[in-house]
Amino acid sequence: MERKTGSERVIEIADAALQIITRDGLSGFTTKKLAQLVGLSEGTIFKHFSSKDQIISASVDRLRDLIAENTAKLPEDPIEKVEVIFRRRLNFAIQFPGYMDLILSDELVKSGSNEIVKKIMTIRNAATALILSCFVEAKELELLKEELDPDILIMILQGTVQAFLASKTTNTFLIDRIWKNLNTLILK
Repeated sequence: MERKTGSERVIEIADAALQIITRDGLSGFTTKKLAQLVGLSEGTIFKHFSSKDQIISASVDRLRDLIAENTAKLPEDPIEKVEVIFRRRLNFAIQFPGYMDLILSDELVKSGSNEIVKKIMTIRNAATALILSCFVEAKELELLKEELDPDILIMILQGTVQAFLASKTTNTFLIDRIWKNLNTLILK
């Protein structure tokens, strides 16, 4: 078996930490559970991280990186861009159950670390800003129904994502149905 590099091991530990936090909450996250999940000793984990907070911070970085993959190579058209982001986010939620909940809830914010809170808020704000900019552009291009407000549309879309997450569904066909309904509601 090939030995993992330090960066590969850090990603492996961050992924395992996310699994534990998703399953057991931040209060149930222990380095003992983490060591068992990755098959390392606690001492070995602390060769890669100086503290439990640093592990949590690396987990938030990992979440950010996974989500960033959802915004790579987007189409130019603002509505198509929103659709691609929307579909990717919901598929991400199916692929990584509980990860979107971690971003949208205050579970990681409870860590008390200002650094972690800033990272979570940056993830949330970047996603909102990107989609809002698409709705603003679509409004300027007169693609949206005239009476629609981009600031309200972002709330509707975010609420739809949260409702999807709450349903705990793994039905990818539902994503198509949701998007078709949203399209009907917002497009001219």
